[in-house]
Amino acid sequence: MHQCLLNLSHHRSEVYQLEGQLQHLHLHFCQPLCAQPRGMQSRPLGICLIIDCIGNDTDILEDTFKVLGFEVHCYRYLSVEAMNQTFHEVARLQKHRDLDSFICILVSRGSPQSIFCTDQTFPGYPLDQVKKFFTGDSCRELLGKPKLFFIQSYIVPADQQEPTSLLEVDGNEQKITANTRRPRNCSIPPVADIFWSQCKVDVSVLERSPSSSSHYLRSLAELLCNPHKR
Repeated sequence: MHQCLLNLSHHRSEVYQLEGQLQHLHLHFCQPLCAQPRGMQSRPLGICLIIDCIGNDTDILEDTFKVLGFEVHCYRYLSVEAMNQTFHEVARLQKHRDLDSFICILVSRGSPQSIFCTDQTFPGYPLDQVKKFFTGDSCRELLGKPKLFFIQSYIVPADQQEPTSLLEVDGNEQKITANTRRPRNCSIPPVADIFWSQCKVDVSVLERSPSSSSHYLRSLAELLCNPHKR
């Protein structure tokens, strides 16, 4: 896992061939990871939060990140409101202070900018809000530490989305860990050390094979466990 983090040093976009359609795997870095990456020495290495609203990928992801040395927290079939509460609780965990990284994996139907969870209604939960819970100015315990996000989005066409009035996301208007002070001489940007990867495929891929795992997440698990295949 440490070697994987060392190699996350630039922007790139990869294209995968999946069931006859080109599917884009977007890898976006809010900031490059540290020029001299911190050591990954804590035990566990960090919290791995898995929220799977489809239900096909939890087991393989849980096994993978446990083997890699993470403390894994798994949730299936959350509503938008339940997921918002989960993010609040995980971001407040004081144990982040003693750990070296954080990983969040989301699997859900949605739009390019949000996930629908089990509500399957527009506008869903904003992905930008997910990121904000764990930036350095919201979760000080993770300031300067690698934060990796992997999102499998099954995109629902706009004409199939059901408009509704959902939970108003108040997220983290106040500091999640207000009792944690940022060192005076700390110059690390709050959004540094974030790796953001989102795979977007049409929901028809899921509908044709509703019990199949995500090709993107399955490939991720294989590469992390067998880095020589990269």
